[in-house]
Amino acid sequence: MRSWRERSAPIIAGVFADVGTDDMKKLRRALSDAYPYGEKKFWPYKVWCDEIRRQLGLKPPKDTPPAERKQFYRCDQTQDLFVQDFAQLRCLGCGHTEHHALDKGRDVECSECGGDQWSYDEQTV
Repeated sequence: MRSWRERSAPIIAGVFADVGTDDMKKLRRALSDAYPYGEKKFWPYKVWCDEIRRQLGLKPPKDTPPAERKQFYRCDQTQDLFVQDFAQLRCLGCGHTEHHALDKGRDVECSECGGDQWSYDEQTV
């Protein structure tokens, strides 16, 4: 049996080929309409969203060395348009900034110092 990612990847790639990535609103609608697993929650939907980020170049492949991962976690217009629940967080331990999902900010360790205290808009998360 193939994994959720193996099943999702060609569908997502097909939507990218058909719609392109110039109009993010149109792309989001097409990806939403193409979702093949019923209700949009639980593990299949999480894998679906993760695969979209990978194919958009917003998430590094698993074998990417840590030093090269920084380029994937930057604030840019494409990422802000597509993933609206992400934010730039600053580590209170070393001041390093990273881009993380707001709901994951409490669970993530800093890639530089290993700290787990973050600030966002002057508030600790």
